Amino acid sequence: MLIKNLFILDDDKITTHLMGEILKEISFVEEFHIENNGWQALEYLHKLLQTTSFPDVLLVDLKMPEMDGFEFIEQYEKTFFSAHPDSAVVVITSSVSERDRQRALGYKSVVKFLMKPFTEKALEDIARQRQPH
Repeated sequence: MLIKNLFILDDDKITTHLMGEILKEISFVEEFHIENNGWQALEYLHKLLQTTSFPDVLLVDLKMPEMDGFEFIEQYEKTFFSAHPDSAVVVITSSVSERDRQRALGYKSVVKFLMKPFTEKALEDIARQRQPH
């Protein structure tokens, strides 16, 4: 069970700091990168598009200024999904809205909708589900 490259998009710097600290201790995540802005996230992913270090799991917050998670996922699917269909988007949010959950799970790239706070156990479950059976 391994996540080679994990990408996190969340505008809350306290949350991303805590996630980073947890990820440093997790043995099944090789590398991770954090962005706090959707536009910067798209730029970063664009640089990785033709490389072997494109993220295999992307954790995306929904509620962000400038570009929310839904807008990011729409852009992600238009630009990156066909080149990396095995990459999984996991929505991680504080939204308790069933409408948000249904909308997020309606995207081809979204495999899971998780409530914050981020936990090692949740990430372990994602990694386990991504392994071939």
